[in-house]
Amino acid sequence: MTRNVLAHLSEYDDEHGHGHGPGPGHSALEAEVLAALWEQVPFPRLPFDSPSELRDFVVEVEDPKRVYTIHRASRRYYLQLLVERFVVQLRYGCGVSDCSTSSCFTCRRRLAGKAPIRRYNPTSARTLAVYLAGQDNPESRLCPNLQPPTKPSDSVKPLTFSAKCTSASAESKRRRFKPANGHGHSPHDAPKEKLRGNSTKRAPGRPSSMSYTPTTANLKANEISLDPERKGEPPANPPGSTQVLISEKEVSKDYRSFAANVFGTVAFKMLEWLTPNTLEAIAEKAEAAVNGSDSPQSETTANSSSREDDLFATSTVSSSSVKPPKALDTESDEQSPDPENGQLRRDEWQLQLDGVNGDDASSSSGVPPRTPEETFGNQPIANSLDSTSELDQFLPQSMSRLNIQAIDFLCDVLQEDATCETHLLEPSAISSNETAKYRSSPLKSWKRERRTTKPYPQNLRLQWKFFFEQSIFSVLSDPRAVLESFTGRDGLIDSHSLWYCMLRLTRVAPSLVFDSLWIALSDLFAPPKPLQSSRSPTSKLFPRSRNSFTNAEAGFLLSICLHALVAAAPLVTDSRQLVDMSRIRAHGLTLTNGGAGARQPTSLCLQYEDAFTDDLALRLAKRLLAVIPARRRFDLLMEFDRDLKREQEKDVVEVFLTHLESASQSPLIVSKAERSMHEKRVPILVLDWARAVMLREWEGKADVSGDGPFGGALALTAAMYQKRQSLLLGDMSFFTEYFGERLDPIQMPVSWLTFNPAQRIHLLDHPYLFTPAARVSYFRAINFSHMSRAYEESSSLQERIHDIVERTTLVVEPHQRNLLQDMLKVSSSKYLILSIGRETVLEDAFDQLWRREERELMRPLKVHLGEDTGEEGFDSGGVQQEFFRLAIAEALNPDYGAFTVDDRTHMAWFQPGSVQPEWKFELIGLLISLAVYNGLTLPVTFPKALYQKLLGEPVTELHHIADGWPDLANGLTTLLEWNERDGAVEDVFALTYEFSTSMFDQPISRKMQPHSERDSEEEHWPQFSGRPDAEPLPASNPSDAPAVTGDNRNAYVSDYIRYLTTASVEPQFAALARGFRRCLHTKALDLLTPALLQSLVEGEQQDRDIDVAELRRAARYVGWDASHRAVRDFWAVVRRFDPAMRRRLLEFVTASDRVPVGGLRNVQFVVQRNGEENSDRGHLPTAYTCYGTLLLPEYRDREVLRERLCMALENAQGFGFA
Repeated sequence: MTRNVLAHLSEYDDEHGHGHGPGPGHSALEAEVLAALWEQVPFPRLPFDSPSELRDFVVEVEDPKRVYTIHRASRRYYLQLLVERFVVQLRYGCGVSDCSTSSCFTCRRRLAGKAPIRRYNPTSARTLAVYLAGQDNPESRLCPNLQPPTKPSDSVKPLTFSAKCTSASAESKRRRFKPANGHGHSPHDAPKEKLRGNSTKRAPGRPSSMSYTPTTANLKANEISLDPERKGEPPANPPGSTQVLISEKEVSKDYRSFAANVFGTVAFKMLEWLTPNTLEAIAEKAEAAVNGSDSPQSETTANSSSREDDLFATSTVSSSSVKPPKALDTESDEQSPDPENGQLRRDEWQLQLDGVNGDDASSSSGVPPRTPEETFGNQPIANSLDSTSELDQFLPQSMSRLNIQAIDFLCDVLQEDATCETHLLEPSAISSNETAKYRSSPLKSWKRERRTTKPYPQNLRLQWKFFFEQSIFSVLSDPRAVLESFTGRDGLIDSHSLWYCMLRLTRVAPSLVFDSLWIALSDLFAPPKPLQSSRSPTSKLFPRSRNSFTNAEAGFLLSICLHALVAAAPLVTDSRQLVDMSRIRAHGLTLTNGGAGARQPTSLCLQYEDAFTDDLALRLAKRLLAVIPARRRFDLLMEFDRDLKREQEKDVVEVFLTHLESASQSPLIVSKAERSMHEKRVPILVLDWARAVMLREWEGKADVSGDGPFGGALALTAAMYQKRQSLLLGDMSFFTEYFGERLDPIQMPVSWLTFNPAQRIHLLDHPYLFTPAARVSYFRAINFSHMSRAYEESSSLQERIHDIVERTTLVVEPHQRNLLQDMLKVSSSKYLILSIGRETVLEDAFDQLWRREERELMRPLKVHLGEDTGEEGFDSGGVQQEFFRLAIAEALNPDYGAFTVDDRTHMAWFQPGSVQPEWKFELIGLLISLAVYNGLTLPVTFPKALYQKLLGEPVTELHHIADGWPDLANGLTTLLEWNERDGAVEDVFALTYEFSTSMFDQPISRKMQPHSERDSEEEHWPQFSGRPDAEPLPASNPSDAPAVTGDNRNAYVSDYIRYLTTASVEPQFAALARGFRRCLHTKALDLLTPALLQSLVEGEQQDRDIDVAELRRAARYVGWDASHRAVRDFWAVVRRFDPAMRRRLLEFVTASDRVPVGGLRNVQFVVQRNGEENSDRGHLPTAYTCYGTLLLPEYRDREVLRERLCMALENAQGFGFA
């Protein structure tokens, strides 16, 4: 079969709309390169001993771009071209005066002006060029004004060429050296011309192009030998032949320089030597050395295009492991395969050119490739392919798709043959015992058809290796083939089977797997077909592409790639270790001594580091995360396009998460323990990969890009946070302490309030990334900023008023001066001052807070409590704490009819239809807001449902009300879980579809309107009316409410929760919420969760005992130290206190029995020596609650201390100076 390669490439580029290779006209160059490689590389073929089941999957590959050896060689060739262009850009520039490319020398010289500028030396330029060429999308970093290089690289200037004649003894000695591929000479090296067939013969009259092959035997350091007469001959030099020795001039070198010692080596210099321009110069100098000339010839023996092709073929051997022509001569019986010993002589010669362990063979093997002139003769490349050849009957073979059996077979073959890729992933291989542990399948295993017990031939091992590489590349780099391999009638295969397949593949060829999947993901950036329609206004924005995917298909591809990344992580079988390692890496650490989390073995930490810093794995992670914002942009465009009539597709991330949550049938029989471990492993490791990309891409700023890998990682993390319960993830799994430890805790949250989101995102828009302590710190920083601004404004105004009144003659009358000062007293006051009587706490608070301006409420709070009765207290926090304790206790008193308090949980909730007006609820909310704004905790206990509603979160689930109404939650749970086999719901529970409560000892019921049938307006619950002629509320209780049945019980529970927490108390809650938001910024509240807001308001829960050891560590001492006898006696007494007495002690010293957010380490607790008492009736201990100081006399023994301390705690009330 004859193929026109160039014509096929043209069709392929037209279909896919893209090509490879930099620079203008790269499509033509690419076609010529691929055509040459098509004739040079060996074609992978299915070995003859393959199982029959595998043959059904095998197809022939007709596209040169789909041949893995061609793909690898062409990529290396384009890398060399990129490095060459970057070196020219860095050293010489483009020459355009207005160049704006920062790495271009012309731009650097323009920006430097008249200042001297230093040009990069060759080693520095090569170092930077290799780095730039290795980045994602390196072509974007090339200067658009840069012309393709036409001169050889400066790296050839230090080279010297000399001719040397090889003697017979030297040649025989050289033959004893192995070639660079490490396999020695094949016994079939001699008849090479016969293996090549007719296509290797040059056309008559066409001059032969000279080819040079390096040899290394008997050479000094820095020397390379080229044999000018070896044009495709066997790797041997006949006696008396001429060699060209290439040596490098000695140059001064800093041996302490890392760049000079790494990038100055021959391996990196070859990147410049093997480019066409440089190779041509080397060839000319070598010819000149052979001919005895001092300068290169002015005229070459072939035209320039033939020279470039010839030199490219030479360079490909050195850098790309391009193989000799396909030696598939089937006419000779001597070279037919021997079934007994498996010696495929027609393939052995070419297979030996590649290393066993996946390493590329060196060009020093002595076997040069054919040049295009040798291959095609005098005809052009495209036309020469029309000629008929026996070699054209053999095309590369590959598998068309994969399944679990095929993957197991291929991976077992590579492990058995020891031809796996060398890598750092752990475990390095999956043994048969481990395979049985992770899967046990009823599927039949495939085996090779072995007919002998002799050792398996090396050439067949390599043939299997080539076929495996080609199959993995063909399938995993084609998104359609990937979907066909891992999807069935019901969609994507289950998560555990997918992870198992990727685990096997990544332990035999991880680089190939990651690179192939990376290529497959490129098609996901093509817009969906509706956006490419000619009727769509967005059709001109995107290039035409036939290979477009729906969101469901894109989500499946993302899931496959993410499972590959999860499989690359170390195989941990302990869920605790998974969480600990995730916590360690969330701090940006590799190792830890226990500060950032539990200590883990150093070996495991290093294995994690190897996996999460793998270049190809990270590149795959970046691309798949960049797909997420791109696909969302497409969805947004389709929503705005009114001409598109279609159903809304699922988001790509939602498709992936749905796959994780699904419990589809697996073809593998997995133990319950392993399946449970897998359900924990995948979400945690997916988060770890998203975090690894964010930490690598982060620029150290709080505002980040919403597109690209970072934006995709944030989007994936946010979606997983929303579904964290179903994914078995806790809030701690999302903390990324690395960000919080490097951001300004004061300025960053303040600037966030005025951040305008456009194309960028602020990290505080994703507060779940930060720990509770950090979020509380940011919340209080915002409050402190507002308080400082209000204080400074009033201070500035006070100074101006003082200047007007005291230092000028504008106001001369004393009466007018006093009147002006009284009028401006509110505006110029630095503090919000409340004068509260101890007997009228709530009344005075309401009177003085009513109709206060917002600027007044923002100022620091000062409270004068009980001064009308002679109490003396300096308010540094303790007096405020006492005021709020008294005010809230009175406000929540059930006797006032505003709140009810549960007898079991002691939690307060609104009284439905309360007799109190709404403005009082608003002032109660203002009191709570003031306390939070000033950093104080309150002695209150509200259900979490209140805090959810204050933060705008819905209250719809039973666990939302479990803490406030535990009996009700248990009863509703029993209703939902009731099995009607034991009786009908309406008979057993006898419930009606109504909500019932008690209002002032009267039972009130109302028929609940189902949520699906109610109007847009919320239901109005009956309110108390003080009119004597008002109709009694029980008179409207329904008598015909429908029964609750098994069909409507779910709706009943949902509606009952809605009536309990919303409908029955809507006016009261709305008023309290208005007051609560008076002092607190709405955006700042977004930093808090309901549990965190509850901790800010209430402190730590009362049912939690105070840890005396933690309080002792936080304590400080004045007048003595911790080793004093009296101090030790004090802590011994406190340790024996019951929880109630410990809280009394905390309230006695700090004016609050609640532990603040962050624990007791944030408590101000000072034990100060207050004299010495020798009698039994000495002074009692006292306290400065303003400063958190306990004044403790030194008693004569521990028993007297206990008695006097207990007496003080039980009789403490009021303020005064001791």
